[in-house]
Amino acid sequence: MGGENSHIYEFGSFRMDLTERQLLKDARMVSLTPKAFDVLSILVERAGHLVEKETLMQLVWPDSFVEEANVARIIHTLRRVLGDDQNGIKFIETVAKKGYRFIADAKEIGGRRSGQPFRAPESDEEIAPGSTLPRKRRNPATPILIAATVMLATISLGGYYLLFRNSARGSIVNRLAAETLSGEALQNYRQGRLLVERRHDGDYEKGLELFEKAIQLDPNYSNAYAGKADAKVVLFWRSGKLDDISAARSAVKKSLELDPSNSYAHTVHCRIRTTYDWDHVEAEKECRKAIELDPQDHEAHKELAFLLHSLGRESEALAAIDRAIAIDPTSFNKRSRGLILYQSRHYDEAIAQLEQVAQTDPLYKETTRWLLRCFEMKGDHTRALEYYLNLKSQSGSRPEEIDAIREAFAQGGWPAVLRTMTDGQNTATIFQAGIFAELGDRDKAFEVLDEMLKKPAVMLVTIAREPTLDSLRDDPRFENILKRIRLE
Repeated sequence: MGGENSHIYEFGSFRMDLTERQLLKDARMVSLTPKAFDVLSILVERAGHLVEKETLMQLVWPDSFVEEANVARIIHTLRRVLGDDQNGIKFIETVAKKGYRFIADAKEIGGRRSGQPFRAPESDEEIAPGSTLPRKRRNPATPILIAATVMLATISLGGYYLLFRNSARGSIVNRLAAETLSGEALQNYRQGRLLVERRHDGDYEKGLELFEKAIQLDPNYSNAYAGKADAKVVLFWRSGKLDDISAARSAVKKSLELDPSNSYAHTVHCRIRTTYDWDHVEAEKECRKAIELDPQDHEAHKELAFLLHSLGRESEALAAIDRAIAIDPTSFNKRSRGLILYQSRHYDEAIAQLEQVAQTDPLYKETTRWLLRCFEMKGDHTRALEYYLNLKSQSGSRPEEIDAIREAFAQGGWPAVLRTMTDGQNTATIFQAGIFAELGDRDKAFEVLDEMLKKPAVMLVTIAREPTLDSLRDDPRFENILKRIRLE
């Protein structure tokens, strides 16, 4: 290789090719997420110099509000991958309260010397595969960019910065349409989006309040309406109130009227079309439109993954969720991959994925529920019981209730535990239907599924893949439900 524009660096036993986006150790490929590769690229190109945290956040996450913890997590990952401090070798130095410095000897083979200021790879037209950084530099003298710069200068964010995507399509003016000139509205939207992507208890309600406030501050803010629709869809899944789904429909319609190129709005519309309308063909069009508009929208890739999985297109679904994780390795994206693996009967792989999520995001209780299901389907009822008791404890069950479940297991095995799961359960869920199916009570299982049809309940679109319902598949009633929700 080599040459004027090759941008290949060597440090320790590593060789890093920025153009090909490859990191090799002793001629063997080292796997890095796109964000981790971008951070390492910046540090290596500025070897010997301090790179402040704020600089890393602006360069690597130009279209998102992120916390410093994101940077710290990636630095931790890079140190582990590089073997920092092993055999007396240190690559990355932390400068307290400031940032990081690459201190290993980085030798460039052709092109610029390390230590020169970082220049983002360039492009207006095309995003490099697996990268958030563009290939071809924009011309900073164009009038449209000058206009955008003036607009940016008017925004006050109390320390935050409004930066825009280098998307594959559309002018900067078009991309500005989804944003707002109200700094306060933008800040409310960003905080709301973080909450709905985190998905802890109460996050959707808090997120909805922030989106509503953003809309009050700027009634023409497309992203705020998309966020409202996102929150309302999930709240409908829980409440079953038609007012919630109606509000979601109205909000996503308004968002797309304000900005037809809003990827977030198309993603939420995809979710409504498949989980409420059961129009999977149109839903797929919406998801793919979202990805076409913004190939780096991890939520769009995740939503497409769930849709494809419901349709039985397993390999495509796994490719889509892997893409979402590569773009943004959030705990929910990884948990979603675990769910897809579980429903594809790859239980050991699902357990490995979900246990990783449980370690990094212990507050997300749904991970425990899916681990319980994995061990149950494997026939490891002792481990399933362990996770069930953990789930009950997380939900605030009293010690005597926990002891009663243990006693039920000791006396009657797993069926006895399943019966405790039906006690006091009035909400029709896929879990409840699965319990009755496992207990051999088909009529009760179909009563639950019929109740879910009336809502309709979100998880109903997963019944074609749900393992706990396998005993029902030879029943004509099951086939009728699949026809109703257009999954046959």
